[in-house]
Amino acid sequence: MQTISQRIPGERKFTLLLLVVSLCLLYIAYDIAGFSSLASAGAIPLFATSIMVVTSATTLVKSYRAKPASADESSFFSLIMPPVLCIFCVMLGIYAAIYSSLGFLFSSLLFLIVGFLVLQRSGIIRSVVMGVLLLLPIYLIFKIVFEIQLPSGILPEREMIRAITNMLSFGGSR
Repeated sequence: MQTISQRIPGERKFTLLLLVVSLCLLYIAYDIAGFSSLASAGAIPLFATSIMVVTSATTLVKSYRAKPASADESSFFSLIMPPVLCIFCVMLGIYAAIYSSLGFLFSSLLFLIVGFLVLQRSGIIRSVVMGVLLLLPIYLIFKIVFEIQLPSGILPEREMIRAITNMLSFGGSR
């Protein structure tokens, strides 16, 4: 097992953040069903988040024992949070905010298109095509196979599904 004797800039802050997030998730997991039994709905989330707390606490202790690499911690963002990752985190926040109001299809397609534009720097047509080709099987699996109710938002989803079903079942004639 490799041991690191020097800590990288921002490592303590990052591991402290991981510990805080892990503790919050542990609290949420406990809120699911408490710890009534090993077969309860909250047992698996409690187990997983407990492991997260232990490993992040262990990593935090190790980072406090390690020697600092340099006095300059300004390179934290260049090492841990590069600009493209910050942009993507903001995109995820916007996606979560518009998901309910715009619906699954429109908000997910918009997220995928912008994601391809930012990450791949591909053209708009290529981004739209890749977004549609990725979203279509995801939508079909969630909607048809798992029968999950997704927010329809601004698109007339039920009418679109009804039209496709009519077209497939009657050979396109009414």
